[in-house]
Amino acid sequence: MPSEKYSRRVSDLLIESIRIQKSRRRSLSSKTAQSARLVKEMVSEKTLLLELQEVTRQKLVRELHDGLTQTVSALAMRVNFARRMLNSDREAALQELVKVEDLARNTAKEVRHMIFILQPGLVESQGVSAGLDSMAMKMRDLFNLDVDLSLDEDFDGALSTNTQLVIYSIVEEAVDTARKHVGTEHVWVKLNLVKGVVLIEVEDDGEDGTLTVGEVNYPELDNIHKLAGMLGGTVNVDPAAGKGARIQVKIPFSQLAFEEIVQESE
Repeated sequence: MPSEKYSRRVSDLLIESIRIQKSRRRSLSSKTAQSARLVKEMVSEKTLLLELQEVTRQKLVRELHDGLTQTVSALAMRVNFARRMLNSDREAALQELVKVEDLARNTAKEVRHMIFILQPGLVESQGVSAGLDSMAMKMRDLFNLDVDLSLDEDFDGALSTNTQLVIYSIVEEAVDTARKHVGTEHVWVKLNLVKGVVLIEVEDDGEDGTLTVGEVNYPELDNIHKLAGMLGGTVNVDPAAGKGARIQVKIPFSQLAFEEIVQESE
């Protein structure tokens, strides 16, 4: 009958309308959840970047206060001593001026190194691999320190830019630790991706210091712990085979790997 056909038609239209509305709500809900996730990720990345900038700022403040300021004061004292010795002991004055020259050259190198630390743009534009290559060249040019790099292929593409910046800073601090405190001329850096974990290993062949946790408290090691903590990572420091030390950092980039690292640290 026409009325029955009409009723079925109306019913079908109502069902179809309800289906469309549900589909739209699901789509809207999915888009809202996706937008919320993206906003959360953006906030997280921004927070990470701000924390990294703060660690870098504190490092430079420490370098300026404990390093450059004291060195400039020492230069002034040595120059004053040499000036007073010119009339009474010219040879001693000349020897003191040679020391002043050496100290000034070393200070210039440290200043150039600090300027380099403030320019991580290469990591942001080309990835951590390019940044570490540049850092290795600077270490060789400024301090005659050989830095041997070994990275997994496609290492850069697996991680966000800010995560790469943190990893770069960890390696830079570890290399600086070896350069300043253990009297090394060679540092080996390895970066691998293993089962959802970024594994960073920095090993030296130095003989002038020990990096075993609990025996020393270098500021660079403290910074490494702070940087690794930003990404939920852990730090382990042990003597290397033969001589020197090995700094190992594990950073998860998957939830499963994060849970495993937490269990290992407990």
